[in-house]
Amino acid sequence: MLKGPVPSDARSEMLGVLITSALKTEIEDIAEREDRSLSSVGYLLLLKGLDAYQKDNDLRSARNLPLRKGRKGGGKKTENE
Repeated sequence: MLKGPVPSDARSEMLGVLITSALKTEIEDIAEREDRSLSSVGYLLLLKGLDAYQKDNDLRSARNLPLRKGRKGGGKKTENE
């Protein structure tokens, strides 16, 4: 269960993220179960993910996710890209 209300200042910035339709469906299912908006659930999941990242300091630790091929430095473009 996702706890706590989403603060009103949570909507002060916009972030566009491309996700798979399967992931969107999972997030929509969570939103429906929790009686929250899709935006609210996305915000809370980002907060939980950020908290986990700050504890481990490694994006791959949560699910052994590989970094994108062709990228160096955590996804930052190099001059040659």
